[in-house]
Amino acid sequence: MERISNLKEVGKRYLWASFMLLLSQLGHAQEWPEPATLETSQHLCKEAHRREAYNTEFLQLFTTLVQGKDDWLFRTDVELGHEFGPAESALPELQRFNDALQSMGTTLIIVSQPTRGLVHRNKLPDDSYYIYDYERAAKAFSESRDRFRAAGIFTPDLTALLDEDEPDSFFFKRDHHWSPYGAQRTAQLVAEEIKQHPLYADLPKKEYTTRRIGYLRKDGSLGVAASKICGIQQNIQTVPELVTETAETDSGAVDLFSDDGEPMVAIVGTSNTKGSVNYNFAGYLQEYLSVDILNEAMAGGSFNGALDQYLPSPLFQDSPPVFLIWEVPVYHQLSNEAFYRQMIPAVYNGCEQQKTVLQRKVKLKPGNNQLFHNARGGVLPLISKDYMVDLQFSDSRIYKFKTIFWYLNGKKEKVQIDRNPRVRHEGRYFIELSQKPRWAEETFLSLELDMPETLPSGTTVVAKMCQRPDL
Repeated sequence: MERISNLKEVGKRYLWASFMLLLSQLGHAQEWPEPATLETSQHLCKEAHRREAYNTEFLQLFTTLVQGKDDWLFRTDVELGHEFGPAESALPELQRFNDALQSMGTTLIIVSQPTRGLVHRNKLPDDSYYIYDYERAAKAFSESRDRFRAAGIFTPDLTALLDEDEPDSFFFKRDHHWSPYGAQRTAQLVAEEIKQHPLYADLPKKEYTTRRIGYLRKDGSLGVAASKICGIQQNIQTVPELVTETAETDSGAVDLFSDDGEPMVAIVGTSNTKGSVNYNFAGYLQEYLSVDILNEAMAGGSFNGALDQYLPSPLFQDSPPVFLIWEVPVYHQLSNEAFYRQMIPAVYNGCEQQKTVLQRKVKLKPGNNQLFHNARGGVLPLISKDYMVDLQFSDSRIYKFKTIFWYLNGKKEKVQIDRNPRVRHEGRYFIELSQKPRWAEETFLSLELDMPETLPSGTTVVAKMCQRPDL
C-alpha cells in the first residue's frame, strides 16, 4: 500500500511538472518544440483526372487535381491558369469604381496575389496530363498588374514573388490559402509601396509587433478533395501561428493616435485575410506600416462579398478610409458587369442623397412583381445610362432575385442578383440601369422583380429610382 501511495505521489508530481511546463511554453511560444508531421500521404488516383468525378458543389471548386512533387497538389482550372486580371472591356467599369472611391476621399489599393502554380512551379510534376506554360502565365500576371495601373489603380508589384526560392512555402502544400510566411512576404512588398504614397506620411502611426503563439495544422482543402475522390489521407502540414499586437513599453501601450476614430486604413478580401484561421496578413501590414487597420475581409465571400458588406455599412459611409486595400487572388478576373452596377452606387449609399424620381412600396409574392411604371401620368425622360434603382426589402433573408427592366421601345433587360449568403446586410440592394450601347439611350418604362418560391411571407420592398450619384 505504501508503494502504491508513493507511485500516486510520483504521478501527481509528474502531472504538476507537465502542467507547469505547458504554462511555461504558453508564455514563451518561441521555445515550443516542433510538432510531429503525420506521414500518411498517397498519390492521386486516376479518378481525380476525370471532371465527372467532381460531382458536388464542394468538389467543383477543385477541378481538376494534379499530383505535384513532395506531396504538393494543384488545381488545373484555378492555380495553373494562363489568363489573369480584368479584360480590356472591363477597365472602364473598374475606373468608374476607383473614381467613386476617390470621390469619397478613399484610395483603392489592389493586392493581386499570384497563383500557387506561379510561385511554386518547381513543385509541379515533370510529366503530367496537364501542360502548364509557366512563361505564358508569368507574362499574363505581369500584364494584369499593368492593366490595373493603366486604369489608375494603385497596384503594388508582386512579380518578385515569382522568382524567390525560400525554404518557407508561400502557399500550403495542399490548401488554396497562403501560409503565414506568404502573408508576411506579401505584406512586406505591399507596405514598401504604400509608404511611397504621398498620403501615407499623414496617417497616425502606432507601433506593432508580431509574435508566435503556437502552430497551425492544416490537412488542406485540396487534400480534403483528394480524400473524397480517391479515399486517401494526406499529410498534415504544420506551420507557426502568429499574432500581431500593439507594442508595449514599461509605461504601457505605445499609442500615437490623437483621437478614437475609425482606422484610416481598411482592408477587404478573402479568407486569406480574415477567416477561421489567421494567416496574419492584416497583422503584418499593421506592423510594417505602423498604422491601425480595420479588417473587413470575409471568409467564403469570393472576391466581392467583403465589399458588398462593407461599402453600404456605417463603417464606410460615416468614416471612409484614406486607403482601402482589396486583397484578391489574381484568378478572379474582375470583369463582371453586374458587380460594378451594384458596387459603384453602394459607394454613394444609393439614392440616399439623390432626388427620387419614382418610388413605390410593394408587398411581394413569389414570381413576377411590378414595382413602378414610367407611363403613369406621362412618360418621364428617364434615359437608362443616367439612372439607378435603390431597393429596401423588409426581410434581410433576401439573397437572390431577378430584376427586369422594360424600355419604351419594347426591349427588356434581365439582371440576376445573387448575393453571397455570408454577407451581413439590411436587405438593401442597388442596381444601375444598363450603360451598354443596346440599352444606354433607351427610355425606361417599368421595373419588375422575379422573386423565388422561398420568399418569406409578408416581405415588402420600397423601390426608389434616382439619377446615378456618380453623374
